[in-house]
Amino acid sequence: MSARPRTVLHLRCPRDLPEDTYRQVLELLEEVSAKVQPLPPSAAVVDLTGALPYWGITPRQLAERVRLRAAARYGITVDVGVAPSWAVAAMASASPGPGGVRVIDPDTAACAIAPLPVTALYGIGPKHAQTLEQFGVHTIGALAAVPPLTVQRILGRKAGRLATERAHAVDPRPIPPTGLPATVSERRDFSWHELDGNPAVRAALLDAVVSVAEQLRARGQAARVLTIRIEWVGAAATLERTRTLASPSAHTADLRTTVYDMWDKLGLQRARIAALTVRAERLIATDEAAAGDQMTLDGGRERELRAEQAADRANERFGTGAVRPARLAHRQMYRPNTPQGGRSRPGGLTTADSGSGEVSNWCDCSPGAATRCRAPPTSRPQHGAIFPRGAAHRRSRGAARTRSARPVRGEHRFGAPTIGLFGVHGFRFES
Repeated sequence: MSARPRTVLHLRCPRDLPEDTYRQVLELLEEVSAKVQPLPPSAAVVDLTGALPYWGITPRQLAERVRLRAAARYGITVDVGVAPSWAVAAMASASPGPGGVRVIDPDTAACAIAPLPVTALYGIGPKHAQTLEQFGVHTIGALAAVPPLTVQRILGRKAGRLATERAHAVDPRPIPPTGLPATVSERRDFSWHELDGNPAVRAALLDAVVSVAEQLRARGQAARVLTIRIEWVGAAATLERTRTLASPSAHTADLRTTVYDMWDKLGLQRARIAALTVRAERLIATDEAAAGDQMTLDGGRERELRAEQAADRANERFGTGAVRPARLAHRQMYRPNTPQGGRSRPGGLTTADSGSGEVSNWCDCSPGAATRCRAPPTSRPQHGAIFPRGAAHRRSRGAARTRSARPVRGEHRFGAPTIGLFGVHGFRFES
């Protein structure tokens, strides 16, 4: 009796899918098969090998049924790929065609992916793909024709063996049923190597912390442990540091303070940084974390938390990045969950970084262009302000108009919000 051929389904949801809806999609997949592995934030892989005899239908019919139920129950459009291996199914869901479903037969899997560009090979990073293209290997079929030892000499032993197997449509990885991962991580890569003291490195670190904190609050979770991972050029390519928080938290200020302290205590000296990763681990529910909090009489922290909640509501309404630290105001957004074509609104709010003690010299007085702030000294607010871009100079004396044209050092705390006729205009920082 011959073994039943393996069948794998890979599903892709919209990038801006809310966390609650993503969990509902996973529950829908669990109705089809017991072997479901989430790939957050918007994908999942399912082993259909044992489920197909139970349903008594073809893989295409089952994939179309899943797609139809997702649209009927949750009003979302998903792309589904079905193939004999995980990697091939993922490539099929990346280009499903007009019907949203693409099924690749086991006998023709290698031929089906051969014309695709090498950049489409699942599991191969852009740097490895660029290296292969420099050697004249532009398609997956061309990669499959290269001897395995040659590929390993080009990419390295592990990456080369992986690339050769994927090019031949081979991916023997099992699909164990698992829940959502108990970690949230954000990685920031640099286009070129940055010295550890450059402002771009600290800005990337802050950007990763802000994104991790936003995801934790959106998922209703808090982190007990934080880890930073640094990749640089040299003999020791990576370095990790982990710290347990005094109390579980999902607040940006708490995570930022801990990450900055870990970074400062590394004592790096002109290290050429290639990438940074911030990871939140040992996650618990926010309600469970709040149960262990003690009542505080610190009015400054209460104002910070209220301002954070207002920022979350603004980001939810106007798009990710509508409110973010001023240190990141002129940094290109890195948000993998941002909808395609989405961008920050021209009237978005800009916040000052309260942990680094520095405020950028520039203000965004006109949307889309950074210009030197020419507001008179008497009209400048205290220690950097949050303001709607383009309306910085139309306020009364003493209100939050724009940031100081000089860097400011010291601790800052959120002050009372500036509320106008059409809602919150901005926040003022108090030293």
